[in-house]
Amino acid sequence: LNHLPKDTRTLLQTPTVVANRYVQQLAGGEYLHSGLRSTLTKKLESLPDGMLPETVEIDFSTDGAQVHRNGIDRFWPIQYRIYNIADKRPMIAGVFKGKNKPSDPFEFFAQFVQEIVDIREEGGILIHNRRLPLIIRCFIADAPARAFALNHYGHIASNACSKCKVEGHRCDEPGFGSVMVFQGTGHPPRTDEEYRNIVDEDHHKGRSPLAPVVELVTRVPFESLHLVYVGNVKKVLSAHIRGKYGCRRLNARKLDILDSRMTFLKTHCPSEFNCRPNKLTMFHHFKGTEYRQLLLYTSPVILQNVFSEEYYQHFLLFHCIMRLLSFEGTTEEMFAYCQESIESYVNMCEELYGEQFMSYNVHALLHVVSDVMQLGPLETFSAFCYENNMPTFRKYIRKLHLTLQQFYKRMCELNDFTFAHVDDNVEICVSKIHVEGPLPQDIPVRFC
Repeated sequence: LNHLPKDTRTLLQTPTVVANRYVQQLAGGEYLHSGLRSTLTKKLESLPDGMLPETVEIDFSTDGAQVHRNGIDRFWPIQYRIYNIADKRPMIAGVFKGKNKPSDPFEFFAQFVQEIVDIREEGGILIHNRRLPLIIRCFIADAPARAFALNHYGHIASNACSKCKVEGHRCDEPGFGSVMVFQGTGHPPRTDEEYRNIVDEDHHKGRSPLAPVVELVTRVPFESLHLVYVGNVKKVLSAHIRGKYGCRRLNARKLDILDSRMTFLKTHCPSEFNCRPNKLTMFHHFKGTEYRQLLLYTSPVILQNVFSEEYYQHFLLFHCIMRLLSFEGTTEEMFAYCQESIESYVNMCEELYGEQFMSYNVHALLHVVSDVMQLGPLETFSAFCYENNMPTFRKYIRKLHLTLQQFYKRMCELNDFTFAHVDDNVEICVSKIHVEGPLPQDIPVRFC
């Protein structure tokens, strides 16, 4: 084994340059820009000519994540993915590290936005002697990160909605404290032009750094992970299992029924689901995929005869709407039905759970149908893929000191490997006599 290197750094080709030169001080922390053009080019050049798209459509996202469970620093990565190719795994264009979120959204997004502008001015990105136009399909983020990027007041402000001109008001309820509530439906919509021109001074803090590259109303959707699953399904469970929002708490017998049903499902759950069902009384520990499974698949069976009929039918309406919005092929008539139904659902929320239930997340459901009509089914613009990529940062960091510098070196190691494209059309054949059972009909037998 003398041919093997003595150190992993030789095998991985870890750069010996001082990584500090690539780390910048900005927006109240440190920032490392790994680049949009370089990673995008490398990804596209790995594809055969026949699989290159005519245009390159990308989604991008940002959100905060703790670097280490015992540390105080947080990472804010700018992640993106190519939407119209088979391999949609997120890639990283830049990473911010600080004790808080970036203090200035313009500084944070400046280099990323400038790269997009430059590529567009050049007529697209050059791949195999072809210019492929670059299209920003959408920006995906939860409510706080969306308010940061669009530079508007957050979800606890009275003019928080970036889709319409609803005005909220404070609701002071005994035992609940003060909460901003948004009531009613049919509020005047915002337009991309109005948003770009900062017409509503009560909504905007200032101009958005993303204005040069993406439409700020129609291309910044309310994504399903944080809004629908964590934001609304968890809210309903809190009302019934913990007795919040003036709702009568389920008694011990009904809670036992819920848990026994979930336990039964756990042994019969298909492997296609990421998580096995857990006891519903532990819902506050659920991940987004578990809330999604409950809403889209198991709730009609789990909640039947446990919730009272009125509450059960109300949740069943929510289930039907989100099922329709989650699949391809939804027709105009179905979209009209979904919009009418979601308005009924939101209005009934106030009747069943009270005024204090009508938070920003409940109001935002009114705009999900228009986002699906614009961008496609819910899962095509959810934050799941970006959230699932967050643990990558912890894997790249070996110690708490100089975390961005370590991240830079891990990225350099990865860049030394080429993307492997798997050809799905490879012919499989049997080269020797086969006596251990039948073979599929399309596998030829070729042996001497």
